[in-house]
Amino acid sequence: YLIAEVGIYYGYSLMAMAKGALAGGSPTVAVNGFDNEQYAPGSLEWVRQAFIEERIGCNVMKVDTQQIAEFPLHMIELASIDGDHSYDSAMNDLVKMEKCMVPRPRLDATYIVDDIGWALNVRQAAEDFSAKYGYHCQYYPCHKGLMTLERK
Repeated sequence: YLIAEVGIYYGYSLMAMAKGALAGGSPTVAVNGFDNEQYAPGSLEWVRQAFIEERIGCNVMKVDTQQIAEFPLHMIELASIDGDHSYDSAMNDLVKMEKCMVPRPRLDATYIVDDIGWALNVRQAAEDFSAKYGYHCQYYPCHKGLMTLERK
């Protein structure tokens, strides 16, 4: 099971996704994370160590996702978007990640988009992306707001 996240910070969400996939019966899990360490310099080394201790395959990169042409990924089944909270940045991350998701006609491609309760630009980007790329939006009430996008 392949998981990717933009904006991993200290990797808590990424670890939760990985452990959830393992608990759900996935025999293997590998994670890929991207963060520019703007808010937590040095955090990626902490993330690497945490995944090593849990024996979960991990590839994390210090990168500004707005500055790269594409993600070096393929066959992603679950992607979390929690980077820059502008419309353009969220849309950019979603569109770039779509090229890395499992190919259609497979329907097992899912996004988690965080902070939609307060970053309304991110919510709008996710809704616009879903309409254009054929995803169903599901909203979850929580502290900062969360939505999932599932392929139709």
